[in-house]
Amino acid sequence: MTQSITITGIGVGPGDPSLLTLAAIRAIEEADLIAAPTSKEDSAGRAESVVKAILPDIEVTRILFDMTQGPQGISLREQSAKEASRQILAIANSNSFKKVAFITLGDPNIYSTFGLMAKYLKAMDPALSIRSIPGVMAFQAVLSGHPMELTDEDDSLILLSGLADIKDIDLAAQRPDRAVVIYKGGSKIPEIKASLYRSGRLEGAIVGVEVGTATSRVLPLSEIDGPLPYLSTVVVPPLHHKGADKKSSWNNKLD
Repeated sequence: MTQSITITGIGVGPGDPSLLTLAAIRAIEEADLIAAPTSKEDSAGRAESVVKAILPDIEVTRILFDMTQGPQGISLREQSAKEASRQILAIANSNSFKKVAFITLGDPNIYSTFGLMAKYLKAMDPALSIRSIPGVMAFQAVLSGHPMELTDEDDSLILLSGLADIKDIDLAAQRPDRAVVIYKGGSKIPEIKASLYRSGRLEGAIVGVEVGTATSRVLPLSEIDGPLPYLSTVVVPPLHHKGADKKSSWNNKLD
């Protein structure tokens, strides 16, 4: 029986090569084809740059992917995902490749180019196997330099897109026992800040800017007055009303 193609979406983390996992490195080294998204064929995308910092001698096939940001880019990204799927399958089939690695920033199943591709890949070749290897997420990298008890016991965590309606952020912030993480919200920072202020959640909220890069920085959200880069990550700790000791402990961690 002919072995089917296995396509693995590999999360390479937010941009710091030291956060690349052993499982990711092993899968990349074992792959017949390593594909990476890029907005320009003549330049490496961020995922490729991360991997090559650890594995400089690997050969990477660059796959053009439309990186238009925001809601206006949804249809363009969908079309890119479809074309990328066709291209990857064509290369794999013409070369009898069985192990394909698609590297992507962050985690391959959360706000990822790979997530868009998976449905098209399976539709084009139902026999292929699709799997993923998790990557460190941006909000975890934000917290690495600002350790805090983001969730505990019966607290919950809500992950939102900054492209969502601001009412969704309002609703999430109104639950004091829920930590809130907001991705891709750079252009809407003033609105997000106002929403958190209205709900009494602005104090203690932080924002990571260009996380995983040489210019990475984490700042109190209250100190930001205008928009930030698209890939900015807001982290809002829960408010604890279950006893003074717990609340005091939380506040001490933010000092």
